[in-house]
Amino acid sequence: VHNTLLAGYIPIITHPERLAYIEADYDKFVALAEQGAWIQLTGGSLLGRFGPRVKRITERFLSDGVTHLLASDGHNLKNRTPELSEARDAAADIIGTEAASLLVLERPAAVIANTDPADVPQPRRQSPTEKKKWFSRLFG
Repeated sequence: VHNTLLAGYIPIITHPERLAYIEADYDKFVALAEQGAWIQLTGGSLLGRFGPRVKRITERFLSDGVTHLLASDGHNLKNRTPELSEARDAAADIIGTEAASLLVLERPAAVIANTDPADVPQPRRQSPTEKKKWFSRLFG
């Protein structure tokens, strides 16, 4: 990843939340994002389709402000169908509507258009107050 960044490319690391070893190496992925790599999570992960552990890690990536993209992981219309609207709404519950829109609309469009990442709004870490509000909405 480091060499890719040095060469002037922005690697997109896809669905790290589903890796078996993610808990042990979570900080390494955060560091990669802080160095300029983009993190893409799967909507189904946020919706709990891959179990509660993966859902919890997905929520952590979002609230830590290191998620750039949220993808459907839709393979076809029968298995793992595209469910991006529902996932966007779930992300909005955690990071707000505007930030969730960036995950599924603006940043993906920027990737397709080959826009300089410096010209694209970057994710931000939630403040303790925002995290508390999110926690209260879940368990209020």
